[in-house]
Amino acid sequence: AEYMGTRLNSMSSRRGGAAAGGAGRGKKPARTEEEPEVGAAPAEGESPQDLTQFVQDLLQQMQTRFQTMSDQIIGRIDQMGARIDDLEKSIGDLMQQANIDADGQ
Repeated sequence: AEYMGTRLNSMSSRRGGAAAGGAGRGKKPARTEEEPEVGAAPAEGESPQDLTQFVQDLLQQMQTRFQTMSDQIIGRIDQMGARIDDLEKSIGDLMQQANIDADGQ
């Protein structure tokens, strides 16, 4: 269990968390040959090491999917922030035009 915790922590630190650039946001990562199909449990009678590897692979897949979803959510929040900024600017411009028109008449 200690090894798995260490492995997950090292993977998180290599990834750089949410602050690591927005590369790949909104896109599903391509499946690799190494990545087993979800639910592809080891066959009965396989060694404990096989089960441990299966669990580690499953945790890696879950972490990758979670990171992808987190990146997508952060990207959408960034887009919404930019849209709100644009909307505020447009409202400010309209208010300025309305004041100019009201003062000019």
